[in-house]
Parts: sequence; structure tokens; C-alpha cells
Amino acid sequence: MKKGLRRGLIIASLIIVCGGTVFGIAMVATWDEYDDSYVFYYKPETPASIERISINTDIGKINVKYNTTPTDYYVRIDADIHVVGPFVKEKSFSDFFKPIVWINESTAVVKFSLESKPMSWIMFIGGSKIKINVTLRTDVIYNINAEATTGAVEATIPNNTILDQINLEATTGSVELFANGVNFTNNLRAIATTGSVKLNFTNCILEDSDPEFTPEHAKEAIATVLMGYLSAKRGSPVTRDDLMEVYKKKGTKSILEGLEKYVKNNYCGE
Repeated sequence: MKKGLRRGLIIASLIIVCGGTVFGIAMVATWDEYDDSYVFYYKPETPASIERISINTDIGKINVKYNTTPTDYYVRIDADIHVVGPFVKEKSFSDFFKPIVWINESTAVVKFSLESKPMSWIMFIGGSKIKINVTLRTDVIYNINAEATTGAVEATIPNNTILDQINLEATTGSVELFANGVNFTNNLRAIATTGSVKLNFTNCILEDSDPEFTPEHAKEAIATVLMGYLSAKRGSPVTRDDLMEVYKKKGTKSILEGLEKYVKNNYCGE
């Protein structure tokens, strides 16, 4: 009984070792790179007041940006595919992905979708890069939906742009939004189920309404707080001129140095 078990374990071990060796040789022999790119345009015959677009991919990065020079198209999508890994040799696009979905005619929503085939992940382990660059026009109002299952979503909205609504989602990955001087007339949504979300706003308006507090209000509030700290350190009232003098000579950071003992003394009434 023990002899049979020992023989079985030896055979099993040989199969694992030899099989692993064969698999390793196959990986090396079929290791290769695959590069391809596709370009899609959307130019409506009758433009809508709000152009709705939806971009989806289950792998890679979606990058939404706006044009820097005048264009006649409303949407341009550049899909750049770079696959590195085993079993890639002599493969084609259809071996990695399902047919690209591109719906841009007679539809209320322009749709782009890239989906990889089951089990194709093993071909992506060599450091593959899938990039979907979406270029929009600054003079058009959009409703944007961009979703990546595994990867990242990034959007950069330039100054003086009006945006109806934007939804950025990543199941596993990161979401980043950079907006400068943008009027968001409707909802804004950014979600990463497993990953990170980074939102950067400068002089933006949400839901087409002016903010309750302006940058000037924020500056005044900070100046008031710093004057309070400076007064605590000096033990006497201070003016805005006193604050500006410290700013020019030492910088306002100097006011915070060693502040804790003065705040403690004032709090304790010492």
C-alpha cells in the first residue's frame, strides 16, 4: 500500500515538473508583442443641444480631453493597443478582444465599447497597455459617461467649458478629474470601487450656480485666523498691516512655529 502511494506521488511529481517545463518553454517560444490602433469619428448631421457619449472598456485607461485647435468632428476616439506576453505570437485583434462596439448614427447616445475575450488575460501579463483617448470640442456641451472595469479613467476639462454631466467610474483602478474654470450645469460623479479618486477643481461652478463662498472669502478667512494666531503670540491685538509685514519678512508659516504653547496659555487663562 505504501509502495503504491510512493509510486503515485513520484508519477504525479514528474507530471507537474515536466508539465511546468513544457508550459514554460511554450510561453517563451510564443512570447511576442502586438500593436494596433483604431480611430473613430463622430460628426452629427444635426447636432443636439447636449451631445451624450458613453465610453466603456474592461481593461486599460480612458483619457478624456478637449481639442486645442478647431475641428469639424464632435468626438474623436483613438484606441491604441499594445499587448506583450506569452502566446501572442502570430495573434490578431480578434484573439484578444471582441469586436469593438461603435454606435454613432441614429442614436441619442454615442457609444464606444472595448471588451476582452475570456482567458485572454494570460496574454496581457507582459506589461500590456490599452489606451483609449477621447477628444472633444470646447464649443460643444457634452454629457459624458466613462467606465473602466480594470484600469483607469482620467478627464481634463479646460477653462470656459460648459459640461452638462460627467460620470467617471473604475471598478479596479483610479479615477482622476482635472477641471479649470468649468461650469458643471448638472451632476458630477466619480467612483472607484477598489482604487483611488482624485478631483482637482479651480474656479468651477457646480449645477450652474455661483458658489456660496468665493476665493476672496477664503483668503479673508485665512487672514483672520492668522491674525488671531499672531495676536496670541504677541499678546496684543494686531492689524492686517502687521500680518503683511510678517508675510514679507518671514512668511506666514513662521506664525505657526511654536504656536502651541501660546494657544495653550490663552486657553488656560495663564
